[in-house]
Amino acid sequence: MGGCKTFMDERIRRTVWFQRAMISFSLSLLVASCGDVPSCREEAQLPSNSTRVALYAGDGTSDISVRAADKMFQWMGYSVTRLTANDIIDDGLDAFNLLCVPGGDMYQYAQDLSLPGIERIRRFVGDGGGYIGICGGGYFTGERVVWQGNE
Repeated sequence: MGGCKTFMDERIRRTVWFQRAMISFSLSLLVASCGDVPSCREEAQLPSNSTRVALYAGDGTSDISVRAADKMFQWMGYSVTRLTANDIIDDGLDAFNLLCVPGGDMYQYAQDLSLPGIERIRRFVGDGGGYIGICGGGYFTGERVVWQGNE
């Protein structure tokens, strides 16, 4: 990870924002369409379990992406706790099995988490913790990002 050093012109930045918004919107529709319907839960036969999910909800996260991921994990029977960059930097991942970084501004994530937070995440995953990156949260894990031929 080592910090994001990708620079995009404004046109590409708007395209990325639009795609993030569409993915977040699609995920929220999927969760909303099934989240409150008992038959969806019965058909999927989702067990209640002890998986503890840390959901990154710091600066730069898309509110709709955070809410959709939170609702999805709760629907799946997981315990969800929202964390900030400071929580992660202060070893706040120790009590969790999975870290989910939702859609949003990966540049803001890198700035707020800084090297100590990024190292904590690396150690968490290296020690067997799970990581799910949605949109910007997926891009955040890259050493470098190339978008439409631009770095």
